[in-house]
Amino acid sequence: MQMNEERLKKAMEHKELLLDRKPSLESVLKKPGQFDSTILGGVEVSEECQSDFQLMLLAAQSIITNKPIAGWDTSFIISQLDACGKPGPGILRGNLQWMGAYQESVPIRMLLAFSFYTNTVEIMAAKNRPGAIGAIHFIRVFSMVWVITGHVFGAELFISNNVLDVQPIIKDFMSQVIANAYFSVDSFFFISGVLLSFMWFKELKKNRKAVMSPSAWIMFYVHRIVRLSPPYYMVIAFYTWVLPYFIKQAPLLIGVGDSLIGSCPDNWWINFLYLTNIVDYQNQCYVISWYLATDMQIYIFAPIVLIPLAISPLIGFAVSALLFFLSAVASILTIYHFHMPPNSLSFPGLVRDPQYTVDPSYYTFYVYDAPWIRFPVYLIGILLGYYLQTNRRKVTIPKVVNIFGWALSFAMMLTVVFGLYDYMGGAEIPLFWRAMYTAFSKTAWGLSLAWIIFSCYYGYGGQQFVSHYYTI
Repeated sequence: MQMNEERLKKAMEHKELLLDRKPSLESVLKKPGQFDSTILGGVEVSEECQSDFQLMLLAAQSIITNKPIAGWDTSFIISQLDACGKPGPGILRGNLQWMGAYQESVPIRMLLAFSFYTNTVEIMAAKNRPGAIGAIHFIRVFSMVWVITGHVFGAELFISNNVLDVQPIIKDFMSQVIANAYFSVDSFFFISGVLLSFMWFKELKKNRKAVMSPSAWIMFYVHRIVRLSPPYYMVIAFYTWVLPYFIKQAPLLIGVGDSLIGSCPDNWWINFLYLTNIVDYQNQCYVISWYLATDMQIYIFAPIVLIPLAISPLIGFAVSALLFFLSAVASILTIYHFHMPPNSLSFPGLVRDPQYTVDPSYYTFYVYDAPWIRFPVYLIGILLGYYLQTNRRKVTIPKVVNIFGWALSFAMMLTVVFGLYDYMGGAEIPLFWRAMYTAFSKTAWGLSLAWIIFSCYYGYGGQQFVSHYYTI
């Protein structure tokens, strides 16, 4: 507080109250009680504002002259300035907007937090700062809509009178967009990798020694846990201790309760440790929380790539290539060992390998929820974020190369999404192609997303469209 008072005193000694008459602040403070419009440069203000301004002058006088006023807190003016945040322009000419006693300002600010108008304006204000990765907003919105759409159609299976009615739908060509909505989840893993790498290398450029210190690595994990855990833990607590009570009181939900609650009363602690996709995965609490668990596990091992990239790009890319190879091998061996299908769908009419005799939950554990299978798309995001942050120079992309890049990107996306059309129609897919699809479809999806962001970031892909209109 003493330091703030000294700074204020020094600043006010060099400020001039008026632009035209330019009286010194000292002359104003000598007789703060003599207040008229001339002190404010001829600006007419209300009596309430005059009163507030007089209080500020008196408080400032007591600080500068070191003569406390009986019954006053000498830090009163500090509280006023702190309450309004950053004083607006013309504060010394009588602009007292939001100025007032600290006790008055805080409740007002708290009330504004619930203002429909204020929050609507804030949410709808599309801000895209220079250097920001604007295309991420487009990918995030598109993927979220895709996820919701896929789950809406999936919910129909549980309320349909006849599951066989689904067969004509899944044989439709465009229905592959719904059947393969799983790749929208990979988009979020990709975004996580991009943002992690982009922000981490930004801090590394500012202070390499501090970022690479042991304490920084501790905070690397603490920050992530503190950021994700509170809302996540609240949801798990609700499903564990609150929802069961309402299920018992709602007869219409009897029979549905188990699917909603799952094994939360017994396995909630597994969710708290972000291990729900590994430990007792057949009895998961709040099944959709597998994503947070997988994302956290990948995040924990992300420094395996970040540190080599920070040491040397060559070492970093070598480590990345090795991890790509290991993930692909794991995918291929898993599909071959269990004779698994190319995706987790189990609709009537789909041809199932007769040697695929294990429980369908094996696919969830070994492929769908597995961090070592999801890692490639996350890794592509890390590499892209590293490049965008370390190469801030203008990149020139020839028109032919740009067109080819976009064409190849869309071709890979369409192949990944519609490549299983024959399989969804009832055709058999050889084991080799099932393994190849599982091993490289996510990598192809990640590379396609990487080109979209890369091209848009450097101004070759409609930056205005894919960033501004999706920021909100």
